[in-house]
Amino acid sequence: MLQELHDMPGMESFKKRVEDRKVCSRVNKERVEAGLPEIPPILNTILIGGIGTNVTRCVEMMADIYFNLGLLKGCEIQTINVTSLLSDTVNGSSGNMSQKIRDMYSGVLLFEKAHELYKSEYKNYDCEPQIIRALIDSLGQVRNQSGWMLVLSGYEDGLESLFAANPELKGYFSAPVYVDDFSSKELFRLIDPICSEYKLKLTPEARNKLEMYIQYKQNYASVGYENQDMIK
Repeated sequence: MLQELHDMPGMESFKKRVEDRKVCSRVNKERVEAGLPEIPPILNTILIGGIGTNVTRCVEMMADIYFNLGLLKGCEIQTINVTSLLSDTVNGSSGNMSQKIRDMYSGVLLFEKAHELYKSEYKNYDCEPQIIRALIDSLGQVRNQSGWMLVLSGYEDGLESLFAANPELKGYFSAPVYVDDFSSKELFRLIDPICSEYKLKLTPEARNKLEMYIQYKQNYASVGYENQDMIK
């Protein structure tokens, strides 16, 4: 998994975060060997990225790498879609979300589209404050519980507004990690691995047309097209 991460183009912010956690893991092992207490790292993570920017794959890699480093007790990922959670809360069928967090003794709990927690279409129902309050209360109760990680993913503007309005929540997370859109050159590097995955071989003419298409999309398309899903 570390090799896959190394081979991925771009993703410098994400790669640096993983490297920092590797160093933290090594230092803690040395402290334990020296008879000193561990210094627990803040694993809870804010992932900022648009559609198709490999956010989900980043979470999978973090879960696997952190588990193998001994930072997580498991690598299972439980996903909560915030858009669906808001809808369920309005309808009174969200279940006990606080209990879900308290029950996380290992692995990763991922809140997708967390930016929706700020000024969503359900603002008149007052459900965002309910969810955020439950989230803060639950994180406070499991503050000293190691071996698991909460990830909030979403768009930058919404997440910044969410934390500005709820500074107490931000205190439970490390600095945001940016999962950037790929540049044209980085996307070009993905062509051969993707073709190999699907057992395809491009003619020089087809490769040239694909590269022109990628360049066109990046120059003129809306946000969210600069990703490997476009190549597929």
